[in-house]
Amino acid sequence: MIYVFKDGSGYQSFPAPDPAGKPYIEVVGLNESHIKGGGPWALNEDATAIVLLDPAEVQAQQDAEALTEEREGMIVSAFQAYEALAQAGLLDTAEAAIAGAGATANRAWNKAQNFERNSNLVAAIAGQLGLTDEQVDDLFRQAKTIST
Repeated sequence: MIYVFKDGSGYQSFPAPDPAGKPYIEVVGLNESHIKGGGPWALNEDATAIVLLDPAEVQAQQDAEALTEEREGMIVSAFQAYEALAQAGLLDTAEAAIAGAGATANRAWNKAQNFERNSNLVAAIAGQLGLTDEQVDDLFRQAKTIST
């Protein structure tokens, strides 16, 4: 028999967990071999059953979390941003988009020392240029490689 703690913190085989300890559920059948074999699993919302997870879905979730974390760290200097756009042939188009975007956007474009991937200004410029999220990510990755 295998026992899974209801808070999802882990599992143990014999002996049974201490009844006064963390709440647990007993697992029998194929679930037991899956869990013991290291297959991905989770508890359902009310912690009454084990849900076996599709490894592809787990990987997709991990990839999405890694991309979110990477984007949070995508901060480049103004020079790096301008140069990456110039190298991609997009600088003139970006400047034209900013010119029509209003005074605040113009000040941010002209005065900012850094540009953050997740900023509203970057999202607005990307939208005006018709860039996908992946294209913006690639521009920031390229910008980070540029030094003065």
